[in-house]
Amino acid sequence: MFARWMLALGLVTLSTPALAKRPITPAASLEVRWPGAPALSPDGKWVAFEITDKHPTEATKSELYLMPANDGAPRAITRSGGHSPTWSPDGRRLAFVGTSNGEPALMVFELGQVGEPTVLYTFGPGIGSPRFTSDGRFIVFVASVPPECRDEKCYAATAKKKADDPVKARAYDDLLYRHWSGWDEGTRDHLFVVPVDKSARPKDVTPGPHAAPTDILNAGDGWTVAGDAVIYAQNQDKDRALSTNNDLYEKRLFTGRPTKLTDNPAWDANPVASPSGRYVAYTAFARPGFEADRAVLHVYDRETKKIVARTKDWDRSVSDIVWAGDDTLFVTAYHRGFRALFRLGRAEGPIEPIVTDRSVKSPAVGPSGEVLYVATTFEAPPELWRWDPKTKKSTPITSLNRAFVEQHRLATASELTAKANDGTQVHGFLLKPPGFDPKRRYPLFILIHGGPQGAWVSQWHPRWNPQLFAAKGYLVAMPNPRGSVGYGQGYTDAVTKNWGGGPFEDVMAFTDAVEREPFVKKNATCAGGASYGGYMVNWIAGHTDRFKCLISHAGVYDLPSFYGATEELWFPLWEFRGAPWEQPELYEKLSPSQYAEKFKTPTLVVHGGGGDD
Repeated sequence: MFARWMLALGLVTLSTPALAKRPITPAASLEVRWPGAPALSPDGKWVAFEITDKHPTEATKSELYLMPANDGAPRAITRSGGHSPTWSPDGRRLAFVGTSNGEPALMVFELGQVGEPTVLYTFGPGIGSPRFTSDGRFIVFVASVPPECRDEKCYAATAKKKADDPVKARAYDDLLYRHWSGWDEGTRDHLFVVPVDKSARPKDVTPGPHAAPTDILNAGDGWTVAGDAVIYAQNQDKDRALSTNNDLYEKRLFTGRPTKLTDNPAWDANPVASPSGRYVAYTAFARPGFEADRAVLHVYDRETKKIVARTKDWDRSVSDIVWAGDDTLFVTAYHRGFRALFRLGRAEGPIEPIVTDRSVKSPAVGPSGEVLYVATTFEAPPELWRWDPKTKKSTPITSLNRAFVEQHRLATASELTAKANDGTQVHGFLLKPPGFDPKRRYPLFILIHGGPQGAWVSQWHPRWNPQLFAAKGYLVAMPNPRGSVGYGQGYTDAVTKNWGGGPFEDVMAFTDAVEREPFVKKNATCAGGASYGGYMVNWIAGHTDRFKCLISHAGVYDLPSFYGATEELWFPLWEFRGAPWEQPELYEKLSPSQYAEKFKTPTLVVHGGGGDD
């Protein structure tokens, strides 16, 4: 529902003389190349990953690359698009998603192959996140299909009927008719299985009216292969707009009915099977209806049927999960402005920080315990990195964006902590413009993140990138007020029923702290934000005139209207403890529209349309 824009901090050594560099611009930012999740071969010698290139006037394009896992130059193995690589258990084949004659295709590249990859199957409804079974004989993937259909003939006929229908109006009689920027087109995600030897067409493993894996409020891909079965997250509640009740189910690929593994009335998701298939790690919330509860890592034993809440005493929310054997896991978690990497034992022992000075995404573990991951910071666009378990150090293994960094003047970043009036410690970041001179005075721009349960974290991001503001000569301050993630669940919870209270005080305290610096130009501070950040800008407009200008992007203005327009009803029902007619005083108190008569500051309002943008 609310966007969670995550930005970040970091340092990089630049070698090109400063005079040879040019300032970063929106167009120049599209030169950044984006590596995808690394797929390590079973022997740890090779890594496959996609590289996505953007262009201001052309379509975004992703191609698949292969390189030695320790060091070496990436080699493109596709020319017409490729993504989501996965290795066969013997390490001889690399399956991935491509296109063939304009249709989504499941493709295979043989290690050492010369020439184009082989097309295994084309599948009109689409192909997502393919994975081999443990014996290497089958591949499981996700496709979104009309739930009333049972074969490809029906899929094709339904798609043709829709395409040929001259009436393009949409009619709905229930929620969720729209989620984020996408309309409900009447399809549901299902899992399909196909033999590698092409002896049969794809078979729907999880037919029925509900998405399986769930496509709402989920983390990771929402499913995993364990032996001859798939384990997936699914929400079977009647009204998806009111429910966060994902549970885990197990279904054998070719026989039997699904078995329900969890009975938690809140959110269970992101299952990941251990190498042997005996254990399944997943994350779960404790409170139904709350989409930003603490994500606790659980481990399910498929033999004993017991579940252990492994991180129940750790005040962080687990994100990525990856196994290193059956007894060790690596996880990521937001931690004080970074998306850090941690290691822990399956059953017991300490939670050990591994990487905490940059933001980590999509870790993959090799046979010797090495970890490959995508990492970024404020000053460093994404690259693939490798953590060595022997030296305990990380080094980059790609240099996709070295030329970009060497050619552009980038801002430097630092961490900052301010104290609110009630004593709350507010952590955040400050970017200083390229060529910063402490004897000069610079205008200040306060960036306010969305969520509200989000955070500014240390990563390069294509949207609301603070480098673009700093390039224009602004100091850019990014506070993480109450409601932000990565500072303990109590801090995250503090925004509920308090959207315009404590968080507003935190933003103002952070602004005060930065404005006390001698290099800040007086009476030249502006603020901007998107989603909840836009709400806070609207709130600021009615509660202070200290800012010279404001930018409200996709911001909530009138809370009762917001309730009627949102698609995830669980969100306002939790945040405001009911509907507007149940909590009229709270909705009125926290609605920026109630303070419009006090608006004085010039404000740029940016909003989207009702289409698929």
